[in-house]
Amino acid sequence: MAENYLEKQSRRNFLRDAVRYAALALVCFVAGSAFTKRRKLLQEGNCINQGICGGCRVYENCRLPQALSRKQILAENLDADRND
Repeated sequence: MAENYLEKQSRRNFLRDAVRYAALALVCFVAGSAFTKRRKLLQEGNCINQGICGGCRVYENCRLPQALSRKQILAENLDADRND
């Protein structure tokens, strides 16, 4: 009877660990896919934030046309405020 219990416990541990590692692999795959997609979009010159520059993490170093025009407008507004 004790042998049967140990065998079931071992099988249970194996299944629990298999599910745990499968979930970990799935999380790593999704994170890797998101990271790869983000890098691909940046290399192609596409905006990763769908054109919304406010609050974007890469805004300071962004060289896309939307970000450059926003930076220029903000600089012009800042200069106009200084002159007033």
